Amino acid sequence: MPQYEVKAPSGRKLVVEARDSSQAKRLACKKWGLKPSDYWCGVTSLKARRVDR
Repeated sequence: MPQYEVKAPSGRKLVVEARDSSQAKRLACKKWGLKPSDYWCGVTSLKARRVDR
């Protein structure tokens, strides 16, 4: 499964294994205790990019 680096506007970073970037963002929200549907700190505010490690 590919790995994605998810970045929050606050500067937090997290590397997760996910099917796609959308799932990676949702997993990051769950890990950080954020509500995915929140406009300011949920999925829409996160950026995910695939990393090869």
